[in-house]
Amino acid sequence: MEKESILSERYLYASTNFREQEFNTIFKPQI
Repeated sequence: MEKESILSERYLYASTNFREQEFNTIFKPQI
């Protein structure tokens, strides 16, 4: 069960990180 929690944490971190990068890619050129 520990491995599953670690994987889910990493998945959440990666998804949030990816969203931030996507957000920056979309909005930075407009500035």
